[in-house]
Amino acid sequence: MDYVLLLSVLCLALYAQVVTQSMNTSSSPSTEKLCTITGEKVMAWGSQGNSPSEFSVPSGTAIVDSIIYVADWMNFRVQAFSIEKKGEYLTQFAVTNGTADTSAKPTGLAIYGTEIYVATSHTIYVFDLATHKFLREFGSKGTKMGQFNGVFGIAVTAGAVFVTESLNNRVQVLTHQGKPLYAWGGTGDGKGDFKGPAGIAIGLRPVRTEAGELKEEPFVFVADTNNCRVQVFDEQGQYIDAFGSFGEITETKEKMNKPLGITVLNNEIYIADNRNHQIDVYDLITFQYLNTFSSPSPYALAVMPPTSSPPLLFATSSCEHVVIGYK
Repeated sequence: MDYVLLLSVLCLALYAQVVTQSMNTSSSPSTEKLCTITGEKVMAWGSQGNSPSEFSVPSGTAIVDSIIYVADWMNFRVQAFSIEKKGEYLTQFAVTNGTADTSAKPTGLAIYGTEIYVATSHTIYVFDLATHKFLREFGSKGTKMGQFNGVFGIAVTAGAVFVTESLNNRVQVLTHQGKPLYAWGGTGDGKGDFKGPAGIAIGLRPVRTEAGELKEEPFVFVADTNNCRVQVFDEQGQYIDAFGSFGEITETKEKMNKPLGITVLNNEIYIADNRNHQIDVYDLITFQYLNTFSSPSPYALAVMPPTSSPPLLFATSSCEHVVIGYK
């Protein structure tokens, strides 16, 4: 299905839900359990358009050095803003290799070292973080290893690039240069299967070794959108656990309806519960529900480092064309 048509239908459905749901939920943040981010809005910017600071479907986002980068999907660009100056516009760059006739539509962003990785539906572009000069690209449309179809989320570690493919229903792992390493997934609702995987995040969890000692190991968290759950894997793709199930906001806050973005802060997992217009918080260790606070059609999430004071969580709203910061 064409992405523009899909998002148009989604936005119309979300708009229809807002009026009903606003009658059932308070605009003030929930305080069921004290979390790092409680849901107090501290800044917001953006409107629909193609000028600086305007968006046409803001999607993926990433943060480094108090600068937030936002993938401006229908405007074929990435914009950068100052967090310290509450969203003041800094710069932008087109998602292109410099030789193509047109730019590509960015869906996901990730920053590692001096590079920013920009995901599009079937290609990953890599730019210099300081100059925004194009460095390299990899991928093409298809189902083979090294090919992509419907890329949504991207996460980068010291050793690999992790990509979710919403149309191939898999997670694919590649080197920083784009050489495919391995993949996992499949279409379905079983353990390790996906239906439209979206956001992806990597966080450290304590595990007990055979010697009985505790050590932190990286785990991969994937928003399994159309299964309305989050699945947890080790870095090699071995299934660990899953949490969440379908439900609307009027039923219970512990349900999900189209989770999209996901990120990790301290010992908490934050999930963009798109159709329920809220951000859900779960415990990183136990995967137990902690809290929920309102957020209009959240799409992607990014956090300031835990060392910032206070830590901040940012959400893009693809239907309202804004970026919102919470503490």
